[in-house]
Order: sequence, then C-alpha cells, then structure tokens
Amino acid sequence: MPSSSISMTALPTEETAHLPRVTPIELIRAIPIFSALTKDEQEALAATASERTYRKGEIIARQGEMLPSLMIVRTGVIVRQREDDARLEEIGRLAPGDFFGESGLLAGIGEMSTLRAMSHVVVYEIDQKSFAPLLLDRPEMAEDLAIILAGGMPASGENGKAGQQHASSSFALLKAIQTVFRSVPFKRVRAGGRYDAQEDRVP
Repeated sequence: MPSSSISMTALPTEETAHLPRVTPIELIRAIPIFSALTKDEQEALAATASERTYRKGEIIARQGEMLPSLMIVRTGVIVRQREDDARLEEIGRLAPGDFFGESGLLAGIGEMSTLRAMSHVVVYEIDQKSFAPLLLDRPEMAEDLAIILAGGMPASGENGKAGQQHASSSFALLKAIQTVFRSVPFKRVRAGGRYDAQEDRVP
C-alpha cells in the first residue's frame, strides 16, 4: 500500500518543508484512518505520540520493510522511491501533514516504496503499543479500520468487481489487524498524558 497524503497540491521542496508548528492531535484529526475514533480516543492517542528525527539523506524505511508505527511528518520532506531493476525511481514526496506506516501499524504490511529524508525531517510517531488499548476497549473498531484501510489500497482486477474486491480486502485486513494486535502489549494513558506499560493483550 502506498504511503498516504493528507494534502499535496504541488511537489514539496526543502524551502516549503516547514510549516507553523502543529500538535499531534491536530494532525491525527486530519488522518482518515482515525476518523473511526471518538474525540476522546483521538486525544488519548495523541498523548502517546513521540518525536523522531532523521538526517538529510537518511533512509527511513526500505521497500518491503514493515513499520510498526504510524509516522506523521511535522517538518521536512521525504522522497518516496520505488526499486525497479536495481534502480530507484522517485514516485512522490511527503511534506508536513502527510503520513506513512499506517498499513504496518494496523496490519503488519510492508512499505511499497523506499522512504528517504530529503532534508532534516521531524515526525510524530504512534506505535502499536499505543494503539492497542483502543482496540482492547472497543474491539469492534477493528472492522471500521479495515474498511478505511482497504479503501486506500490500489484497485486491481476486472471492471465491475471493485465492490467484491473491497469486501475481500476488508476481510483480509480485519484478520490481519486482529492477528497483529493479539500479541501486542499496550501502554495505557493516564492523566497528564503519562502512560503505564501493560501486559494485557488484545483478545
């Protein structure tokens, strides 16, 4: 699954890589896969977000690598490159507000392209341990997430079968989500944004 973009009207550059500082909750509310969460759940998730930085030229993830975290770009530009016959072809760029890693976070699916920092990059990171308590408290949410995630997957196959393929993809993703989070320990958010490490597992 390709990385996702909240908004990208033009190819971002180092000069346009810095926007006014935004908080994790503002970015989370703009991400489609989190539309299934309530306001309180979004705020709890935002409280677990941590910052990670990458140097210019650093590889963030290689094609096929599974990222167990959702990364939301705060500053900088990331170039997406696809490996083809030992060559790297640029297929897009991610700028502040864009995100990637959602397929790895939720379903254990590898990245469809190599991600490289084109400039100094700062991202907000939300890992599986932070997301697990939401599914423990509301396991039916996994079905909503699977439908949203499947909607972002590239279409394939014969015309007229899009609905059937979407249903099949949603079911497969639901099973993948349930499998991934069945063995993930989680961090329970407490007052003040702090959290406790728990040994519980999502059923």
